[in-house]
Amino acid sequence: MEVALREADYPKVLKLADEVLELDAQSVLAFKRKATALYATKKYEDSLRALRSALKFERDGDERKRLKAYVDALVALIERGARDKEEARPEPLPMK
Repeated sequence: MEVALREADYPKVLKLADEVLELDAQSVLAFKRKATALYATKKYEDSLRALRSALKFERDGDERKRLKAYVDALVALIERGARDKEEARPEPLPMK
């Protein structure tokens, strides 16, 4: 999985992460790698779900803080993107 990630082979990273998660549904590393690949492919909401799963199963206090910071940053990115889309929506044409 690490080689695929370094080579930016995100479909392979996702496949391998899913295979690991089939064997160990609480693999923090697999969830983190999956989140990274999903983020890189601009699937931000799916990435957020994977990050939240990693956070749920992470036991190390310092790593939990880092993951929480990533979750918060990704939530802010998603919310900002939603606001930008709403603001960019054109005004409807007046009906005659």
